[in-house]
Amino acid sequence: MASSNPFTDFLTKYTTDYTATSKSDLHKAAVDGDVERVATLLKGDDVQIDLEDDRGNTPLYMAVQNNHFQVVQMLIQHGACVNPNKCVPLNIVRNFEIAKLLIDSGSSVTAIDDLGNAPLHEATQFGNDRITELFLNNGADINQTNNNGQNALHLSCKNSSDENRFQTVQMLIRYGIEVNTLDNLKRSPLHHACQNAKTSNIIGLLVAQNAVLKEHDFQGMCPIHYLLDHHHLFDPGDVTLFLAGVDKLLQREDCADVTDAAGKTPLHYAAEKTTDRIVSFLLKRGSNANISDGFGRTPLHFANSVETCSVLISGGCTPGVKDFWGQAAIHLATERKHIEIVEEMMNYGSNFDGGDVKGRTILHIAASNGSDNIVRLLLQKGMNANITDNHSSTPLHIATWNDNTSTVDLLLENKGDPFFKDENGNTAFDLSLYRSSEETIGILSKYTDRTGNNESVCKFTKHADSLMHLDDFEKIITCNDMIKKSETDLNNFVG
Repeated sequence: MASSNPFTDFLTKYTTDYTATSKSDLHKAAVDGDVERVATLLKGDDVQIDLEDDRGNTPLYMAVQNNHFQVVQMLIQHGACVNPNKCVPLNIVRNFEIAKLLIDSGSSVTAIDDLGNAPLHEATQFGNDRITELFLNNGADINQTNNNGQNALHLSCKNSSDENRFQTVQMLIRYGIEVNTLDNLKRSPLHHACQNAKTSNIIGLLVAQNAVLKEHDFQGMCPIHYLLDHHHLFDPGDVTLFLAGVDKLLQREDCADVTDAAGKTPLHYAAEKTTDRIVSFLLKRGSNANISDGFGRTPLHFANSVETCSVLISGGCTPGVKDFWGQAAIHLATERKHIEIVEEMMNYGSNFDGGDVKGRTILHIAASNGSDNIVRLLLQKGMNANITDNHSSTPLHIATWNDNTSTVDLLLENKGDPFFKDENGNTAFDLSLYRSSEETIGILSKYTDRTGNNESVCKFTKHADSLMHLDDFEKIITCNDMIKKSETDLNNFVG
């Protein structure tokens, strides 16, 4: 086609009633399949049989697109060009008889459109096996690639969610297509099959043809990483079918612990994206339970369920392993607010008092994201409500700074110290004033002799969305004793 418009391209590709704009009467008759009207127009002395519409489409192209065999036949008999420069009729043919007529009339099976797609690419992409074989038997280059570097097998595997593609892939393999060609993104057909498959059959076909299993694409991912990452495409009730696909990818080349660009193995992906049954399967196939990715994280750091945690720990994964930020799996579970996993890891003896490289414990993290259920659990397990991080901040400081009022209240009810000062000499109440949080100030006032009186809050919130000149800001600070702070505190606040 002459030009590319996403909306009209979509209509052209997926509908049969696309109406070209600025088209001739012959275009209209070809679209409608009006044989009598076409015959009448072709008798005219001034008929332009190869006239292009505003998108470069000829009447023949429109007749082919709309499956009007008799109109196609009439146009060809009257000299219509079957190989126009700007559009490829064979690329849109969906009718076998029309395809055969075009080829018999000299239409090229190797002509390409503006995306570099030849007729074979389009036929395999739509799973039309009869037309695909017709092209292959009439000189189509089976290994021809489009502008994306993809051959017919890539395109068929990209659409492998359609069960009919199995026969298409079988046919392409039978005709000798290269199974390890890499596209512009360094992806093989097997990469695409693993990304899009709802069935493991196509994966098995490719593996049987010696498809490379440890090929890394431009993202540094191998086919097995994609299969596990796209586990959601499979029917949840058909785990056996999914495992069959995984099993095929583990048969050669020692893929059990193959890493992606970030150092993640199949077990990392399985722990995060799939189920405990699949995790268990990988462990039985030799996956290392304690292997760390490029950030020092084990599969347990990514565990998405209590069941997965249990399987990993039973398989040898150590709960206390810390990543480069000093965080164990229990820290990440707390960040994700996954209380069941937190509790499970505590039952396995995970050190919940330990801090990360910033000294943040899981109680600090829970206070930061307002996970009251986890805060309550940790306090019930005897964790110190006033434990400090590297900046001498308690969970109460953290909850106050993040304006998590219910967490502030919960910590205060469980011996959180409202008078404890951080390394800057600030109590939680001081932070509440800095944050201009009226509700938090009100809660803290119940446990201290101080009151916000709401005046200081109003002084700041009044200008909350304004860019103030420094002189104006200093006037607010200095004119009110409630707000006035020491020079050190003021510098900390401004800085």
